[in-house]
Amino acid sequence: MLETFQRALLFIDNVHRKDWKESIVDVLKGEKVMPITMEQWIEELKEKGRAEGREQGIERGIERGIEQGIKRGREQGEAKAT
Repeated sequence: MLETFQRALLFIDNVHRKDWKESIVDVLKGEKVMPITMEQWIEELKEKGRAEGREQGIERGIERGIEQGIKRGREQGEAKAT
């Protein structure tokens, strides 16, 4: 049962990545490629998480930079006003 499930997952992943005919051949070979596929999925998810983290970090950095710029501008304006 587990082997059938693994082969189904492998087929779905391979179809997503390349031609379905190649996918059938890969699955029918019966090679132990599922761990490799799982490792690929894990790496893809890690990279996606890193990319999202970088985007969030950039957005927060921009927000903080704007806030600091506004604060400095106010301070400089107040200093000139006195």
